[in-house]
Amino acid sequence: MLAKALFSFVVCIIFLPSLALTNTGYDPKDPHSPAPKKTLAYPYFKKYAHPLLSPFSYHIGVGITAYAGDLSTPPDFANQKNHLTPLLNLGISYRLTHFISLRAELSGFQLYSQPKENSNLFTGFKSLNAEGSLVLVHEFIPKSSIESYSSTFSPYLFGGVGYTLFNPRSIDDDRDLLAVNDTTVSNMALVIPAGVGIKYYLHESINIELEGGVRFARTDVLDGNVGLDNNRRDDMYFFFGARVNVQFMTKYRYRRHLKR
Repeated sequence: MLAKALFSFVVCIIFLPSLALTNTGYDPKDPHSPAPKKTLAYPYFKKYAHPLLSPFSYHIGVGITAYAGDLSTPPDFANQKNHLTPLLNLGISYRLTHFISLRAELSGFQLYSQPKENSNLFTGFKSLNAEGSLVLVHEFIPKSSIESYSSTFSPYLFGGVGYTLFNPRSIDDDRDLLAVNDTTVSNMALVIPAGVGIKYYLHESINIELEGGVRFARTDVLDGNVGLDNNRRDDMYFFFGARVNVQFMTKYRYRRHLKR
């Protein structure tokens, strides 16, 4: 499943440039042919530049989470507190081109789940987690279209790498579930974030984002149930949230105007 997700992301990154630069039917020899659209003709790999806007932006967001593993899988509302497990994230982005940005983010969130019905093997858990991630964000509408007021919406997809710190404790007696037989299992794991979202621009420098994504964790003990199932399978968790993103304003730079 992880391999398929990464393959799909790579395919999109490879083929989207050709879509962005598709010929719109303009024929310079035909006086009746429609004029080409500037947004589709915009160079895909051209470095982002704006005379008043920095390539850096910052964001803050809130949302909810969902856990998927041995105990339960979403949408298992009854066993996961109706997914009312909070998420808070903040981060900074650097716009590389009009289509691609690099985003660094820190998140704090809770995971919670009771075991499946009629299961005496697993213990319900609650966990306060932290995550750091670095992802590439690919927008389908170039930023040039936003800045020329040709569009206010821009769907996007993202993928990257991160690390999570987790602390699963028993719902029943609050004991540390990673402390087994006088040893403590590692509470850190590599994660692979991937997902989709959409941006709505209130202004060329301010947008609201709605985003949903999955984190593939390279561990089977996010829920603290260590060595209880011979059919070992890595856990995962989901983020669903909204964020406000603000692009830094700068003094007018004539050189950046020339680079546009």
